[in-house]
Amino acid sequence: MSENNIEYTEVEVMSENEEVTIKIPINYYIRVNQLIYHYFPFRDEEHMQETIKKVSEETDDTPETYHLRTLLSLQLLIEDQARVENKIKKIKVNKETGEPINED
Repeated sequence: MSENNIEYTEVEVMSENEEVTIKIPINYYIRVNQLIYHYFPFRDEEHMQETIKKVSEETDDTPETYHLRTLLSLQLLIEDQARVENKIKKIKVNKETGEPINED
């Protein structure tokens, strides 16, 4: 487009101070969770806890903590909305294997 001989195009933008409500399939949440554990280079459980602590303190001193905080924030937003909609239930899991424990 051209207005007064100045070339321009129109783009859509969002204000950082606004909020949107969206529906997200739980399967997408699971994929985000898998992404975190697959792509972030946690050396061991201790390293993961240290990184998560930095994230909770909003210490974005490395690209790793910055991007992890972004994804964890997304997860928390999804979890909060799932609680509002009563779509979260508590189950027992084996601490060692992470497998659900059937309570018949």
